[in-house]
Amino acid sequence: MSQFSFLNKLSGRAFGLSLLNLLVLAVLLSGSGLVQLRPAQAEAAEDVFFKETGQTLSDKHRFLSYWQSHGGLAQFGYPLTPEILEVNPADQKTYIVQWFERNRFEWHPENRGGEYEVLLGLLGKQLTLGRENEGAFRRFDDAKVAGQRYFAETGHNLRNSFKTYWEINGGLAIYGYPLTEEFNELNPIDGKTYITQWFERARLEYHSENKDTPYEVLLGLLGNQIVGDPNLPLPPVASVNNKLIVPAKYATNPPFEVERTIKLPPGFKINLFAATLTDPRFMAVAPNGDIFVSERYQGKVKVLLDRGKSGTVESIETFAEGLLYPHGLAFYNGYLYVAEENEVVRYPYTPGDTKARASRQVIVPDLPQGKGQELLNGHQTRTIIFGPDGKMYLSVGSSCDACVESNSKRATVLQYNPDGTGGRVYATGLRNAIGLNFDPKTNLLWVTGMGRNELGDTFPPDYLTALRDGGNYGWPYCAGVPLQPDPLLGAGKDSFCASADSPLIGLPAHIAPLGLTFYSKGQFPPIWQNGMFVGYHGSLQRSTHYGYSLNYASMRPGKLQKGPQEFASGWLNSPTPKADGKPDYWGRPVDVIVGQDGALYLSDDIAGAVYRISYVGQV
Repeated sequence: MSQFSFLNKLSGRAFGLSLLNLLVLAVLLSGSGLVQLRPAQAEAAEDVFFKETGQTLSDKHRFLSYWQSHGGLAQFGYPLTPEILEVNPADQKTYIVQWFERNRFEWHPENRGGEYEVLLGLLGKQLTLGRENEGAFRRFDDAKVAGQRYFAETGHNLRNSFKTYWEINGGLAIYGYPLTEEFNELNPIDGKTYITQWFERARLEYHSENKDTPYEVLLGLLGNQIVGDPNLPLPPVASVNNKLIVPAKYATNPPFEVERTIKLPPGFKINLFAATLTDPRFMAVAPNGDIFVSERYQGKVKVLLDRGKSGTVESIETFAEGLLYPHGLAFYNGYLYVAEENEVVRYPYTPGDTKARASRQVIVPDLPQGKGQELLNGHQTRTIIFGPDGKMYLSVGSSCDACVESNSKRATVLQYNPDGTGGRVYATGLRNAIGLNFDPKTNLLWVTGMGRNELGDTFPPDYLTALRDGGNYGWPYCAGVPLQPDPLLGAGKDSFCASADSPLIGLPAHIAPLGLTFYSKGQFPPIWQNGMFVGYHGSLQRSTHYGYSLNYASMRPGKLQKGPQEFASGWLNSPTPKADGKPDYWGRPVDVIVGQDGALYLSDDIAGAVYRISYVGQV
């Protein structure tokens, strides 16, 4: 085994070596200088409470002894959270973790008793995804300069104070390989510029103001950057009835001819931004701020114009038509991309365009279409998004409720280059993952997922989950959160379900989570800045109905595990079905996006509307 493949295993991308193998290989590597093997730390005697953050550091999972033996406060800062269960974005496995100002500790029981029982999270890799073509991130040749060290694995050099700090404090086993050269970078936490170098597990900063002290080189505050203020409470839930503000031009249009009330958290208001649409589904914000929306059954893409920034649409234009069930929309590098049921097309786009200036270009043909006998429409929606890595991601649902698919593109998220080349399956086992979005703090791709039908009111749950490259999320053989064998197709699949990637957050069954977006604008107060909004389309397969709302999940460690809470509701008249057995609703939320003005825009495919939700008061 090469040194590089061994350390890949240590970095969380794959495990499975026995502890004995790990120790033997680490001893061999220590002779090369790549790993400085320390003996397992003696267990600390007492817990330590930090009044500065109100958190306790214990040795139940060796975090305290690791903290003490590897630099303590100078290296990692104060703890920000208690020990919690959380998923490592690098391998999508669940670990007991604790967040600190400068990193995240992970307890790896598979390495119990050894040097790697506690590992730092791969926060450097998370936070630099997509920056590979920036100057300092590009691979460099070995300059063979005396006193510096070159790593062929990543193509970068280590020199000066960073080299000394890296070697003294644990080297490769602690920080991983360098991802960049030294360069000047703005620290987003304090707004100051430092000489910086990124590593797989950390960012090193040179602080000249601390020269000749233990703080001359510091780890960047990556924990603070991702966690934010750990003392912020969960935001308030929907509790205040707000009259939906309806412009006069829509006042006689059903369902707005009668007064409608939406429940929101304190300080928010909602107005009707656009109406008279037909089956409006997913939206995208154009580079100039215009809002584009797909009309699935009309085969059109519309532009909602509010050039005067009044908060209400001035006019609605048809950008493109004649499409087959258009759904997902995305702007990227001068094009508007549209995901149809059978293909992905793109149109040249210049900011301000309200009609396509040229014919569409088919870049991904031959997507599966049609339906199985159990489904109304064969999961015809296709959602599209571009990642920080410059790749295009496309969701394709199953053809059936529960079956073994013959087409490998079904029940997947696919990945392509922007021109449609290089297509491959990124993740599979996803019955119908309609919502796609990247968390800007971690660069993780999150999806909304739907469990199958016909197994009762409460099983299986719908879900939210982050995807990993190559992940299999269980369908059709497994269901539930955590996964268990499916009652119909799961016979003999116990081992498969145990090893498959279980979704992270279970939601109520059949609530049909659709669009999701991460809020990072400044219009909402800070307690809303690190979270995810999710549109609950609402249940059809329950004896009493639920959903028909917009929900919010805090992404702060320790709070994400609590799941989404209600942010906006009122579209469901009653959880009791009508006399004909159908749900009693007047609207169904679909997609949610953040406009350039910082407001939320929410589409509704039953009311034919888009709503605007903005913050106007103090929480």
